[in-house]
Amino acid sequence: MHILRSSLRVTLFVLITLILPNCGGGGSTSNTATTNNGTNTPTGTNTGTTTPTTDDEFSQSQYKGLNFYYKNLSTSAYKLTQLSDSTFNALTETEKLEVANKLLETLFYGLPLKTLQEKIASGNFIESIRTGLDEDRTDKEVLENDILDETKYRQTDYNEQVAVDILTRFYAMHELDSYFLRNWIAYILTQTIMFSPAYELESTHTPNIARVYNRLVTMLGVDSGMRYITYVHMMSEDNWRRFRSPEDNGREMLEIFTLDGDDSHVPLAGKALQNWKLDRD
Repeated sequence: MHILRSSLRVTLFVLITLILPNCGGGGSTSNTATTNNGTNTPTGTNTGTTTPTTDDEFSQSQYKGLNFYYKNLSTSAYKLTQLSDSTFNALTETEKLEVANKLLETLFYGLPLKTLQEKIASGNFIESIRTGLDEDRTDKEVLENDILDETKYRQTDYNEQVAVDILTRFYAMHELDSYFLRNWIAYILTQTIMFSPAYELESTHTPNIARVYNRLVTMLGVDSGMRYITYVHMMSEDNWRRFRSPEDNGREMLEIFTLDGDDSHVPLAGKALQNWKLDRD
């Protein structure tokens, strides 16, 4: 029982310190971003511009005419005390295997048992995972062509193939690198109420799936913070397609983006948003 409890504690610690460091509030300083098809696109119109103010701790960001201030801390700057190889290596062989396997399972990544045991025995398993997640070793053009190869993966027109391709991408990505991690984070976020494309609704369409997902991957790739990513998504057409009325959208944005749960503010939000509507189907 003591071993089991210790293993669970270490497992949770590893997952928190290795997988969830990217929850910052800053913006991007890069000029280009790479999409899932490997092309470079300018980010100035999608991720805003940042200019320094008199206070070095803060920056001013502009997006579609809106100016707002936020703590100038990028996603990569958020870090917790991380598990070291020395601590990991002090575990029993069974505990090390359990922790390593749970970490890879959480990332939807697997290794043959013999390969995993060899990596653990190397003595630098934790550092090798951490270093790998900081590097981009994926050839995106080769990856996307592989996903669309019908001799390997069946393509159909009667389901949401775009959603299927997202899952196929995880199977086809062989490197556990920064690109894999960005796709993993984007997938997890699109399973939440805030970022779900909700393609089961009549008002949404298949392209909304790809736009929401690729926007997340792209903005994570240029180190945008979660607060700014959330704002850009909140203002997008993909987000507005999920709602039946301005009141519905206003309520959710108040609760999720501003943490305002006061129902008396909903009519005011609905009034402010009454002229917001989709300009095309």
